[in-house]
Amino acid sequence: MKDIIFERNSFDFDRFVDNIYEFINDIYGIDPAILIQDVENPCMTNKEASKILQKRNVKDLLKELENGKILYFPFTQALVTSDSDSIKSVDGTEYEIKNNLENIFKDYDTIGFIVSLQGSKFLLKSGIHKVITQTNTGSPVEEINEITNDLYDQFYKLMESFIEKFVK
Repeated sequence: MKDIIFERNSFDFDRFVDNIYEFINDIYGIDPAILIQDVENPCMTNKEASKILQKRNVKDLLKELENGKILYFPFTQALVTSDSDSIKSVDGTEYEIKNNLENIFKDYDTIGFIVSLQGSKFLLKSGIHKVITQTNTGSPVEEINEITNDLYDQFYKLMESFIEKFVK
């Protein structure tokens, strides 16, 4: 996905967050705020750290962005939460897993948006939240990285179309 930049007052951040929260709640049935992660310090797999993320609303997330944090918002569900041969995304699209996603996705990975506030502008990039289980310790390590790779082409246009729904 190409980087998308919007003037702060021309992007409906509230509706964007509401849509993501509704999707997370439908898929996972948990407090959606837990899955909105700090790109620099993701902590979804740390139960104690995740408790701190609970009950954050749109204003809380906006305040974090204003304070310089870069946040990750999932666009897709993780493979482990699917009970079929496909995964869903926040826009309602379903992606086939077999021979299509299994080479780029692991169990807990999601594709999503990396969002920052640069002065008076929102900057949105595509990203992947990877959860990697270390073989020597068995404990997971998380990382959120920007993606620009052709392997993810099938997501880019739909992610951009989803974002366009929030332009005022």
